[in-house]
Amino acid sequence: MTTRASVVVVSRFHPAPGCREGLRAAIAEVAELTAAAGGCYGARACESDQDSDALVCVSRWESDDAREVFENSSAATAGRDGCAHFLARPATEERFRPY
Repeated sequence: MTTRASVVVVSRFHPAPGCREGLRAAIAEVAELTAAAGGCYGARACESDQDSDALVCVSRWESDDAREVFENSSAATAGRDGCAHFLARPATEERFRPY
């Protein structure tokens, strides 16, 4: 079985005032759910050295299809809902494709 990701996703979250620790805990839970998803090779909650306000989740995926299946799952919906009320603005996502 290969473990080389064909997609790496970086999601950035900016907490509302006073909500950093709540968002941090929610993102850590989302990272655990994500890491357990089929086609996911791992997910980690991180802090950014480029944006001290941002909290980040980095995940590695077998394919875009695997990521999409997870994004449409009830676990992903629950994770998004769990983060939503801690956010100052909508999260952003960037996808990287290793070559």
